[in-house]
Amino acid sequence: MNKKIKVLFIGHEASLSGAPLLLLNILNVVKHDPEIGIRIVLKRGGVLVNQLKDIGPTIQIKSDNYRKSTNFLYQLFDIVFSKFNFLKAAYWSLKADVIFNNTITNGRILYHLSKFKTPVITYVHELKDVAKLFEKENDTIYTIRHTDLFCCPSNAVSSFLTEEYKVPENKKIIFPYYFPFDQYRHLITDENKINLKNSYAEKYSIGANTIWIVCMGKISYRKGYDIFINIAEICHQKNPGKFSFIWIGDAENKVIEDELQQVGLQLKNHNIHFVGMMPHSYDSLLPFDIFLLSSREDPYPLVVLEAAFQKVPTICFKEAGGIQEFVGEDAGWCMPDFSEIKVVEKLGEVSLFLPMITKKAEAAHLKVLQLHGNESKTKELFHTILKNQIII
Repeated sequence: MNKKIKVLFIGHEASLSGAPLLLLNILNVVKHDPEIGIRIVLKRGGVLVNQLKDIGPTIQIKSDNYRKSTNFLYQLFDIVFSKFNFLKAAYWSLKADVIFNNTITNGRILYHLSKFKTPVITYVHELKDVAKLFEKENDTIYTIRHTDLFCCPSNAVSSFLTEEYKVPENKKIIFPYYFPFDQYRHLITDENKINLKNSYAEKYSIGANTIWIVCMGKISYRKGYDIFINIAEICHQKNPGKFSFIWIGDAENKVIEDELQQVGLQLKNHNIHFVGMMPHSYDSLLPFDIFLLSSREDPYPLVVLEAAFQKVPTICFKEAGGIQEFVGEDAGWCMPDFSEIKVVEKLGEVSLFLPMITKKAEAAHLKVLQLHGNESKTKELFHTILKNQIII
């Protein structure tokens, strides 16, 4: 590249969920690149806002409390604030060489910016159910219409784009997720695992001598929280006292929150624990033995990769999305037909031969470092993607 490429990054929010963290990881790879200029636009804010502002100029279109106040003046201020910031974002788009849009959900922004004819790259982190949900406001349709190149983390996402929206092969590229694992390797030790497990056991009253099965994410139907509970209950019936099931994350809505509160004591008595949100860190899953991805749909969840880095293998369902491409035969177990019973049987099997868990854990750790921990490869591929979309 002979000149600095001005890239406008667009994110839907700055929360600790997968897509914003993935965008942050990419930005941290390219922030010191003398050939890339960075500006960032967020639809909404979140806890990562300050980290993004440290990387480059950042606009948040909607305030944190957008339209939540019943006061007319506050509502008017929100609208003016939003319009002003969008106009600024539009100006940045006009001056940009390329837009890197993170997620399929920003379609209305892309629609309004399309008049400037700036090439658009969209990193797709969704499959059918979420994409259909965002069709209601035309976000998905506008993203498909106004994107020049789609980056996909898995073959499942790539196939979905073609099957559902007829995206041609020449408009897609596999762009593997990247995580800065190298700087956190020192956390992954047996001593740290034991200390964290003891700490968690005391704090959440979890049996220290049981096999710990964990899930992390929003407690929702799509994430299969009911499947998780069903598997845990069957395990409790078949092997009482052998397993503890722990879910890290908060409820998607008040209905689920109220439901869990009503049955909370029974769940806890059956070694099933919903412990709420925890701060994001690269050793938060270290105390656990197996990650159970109970999702009905999940394109390529980063939490499985983080678990693998922390030497926690995964059980998932083959039909749920793209993560089976990572788990395969070596980094965990892929169960067919969304069968809860087969998951329970597999857990019973490995509980009788614990070295099997260790073997899978080591394989998952090495695999994630090889496929998702190479900073220079990520940077090189990002440059290639930019070259394909703009005339240097």
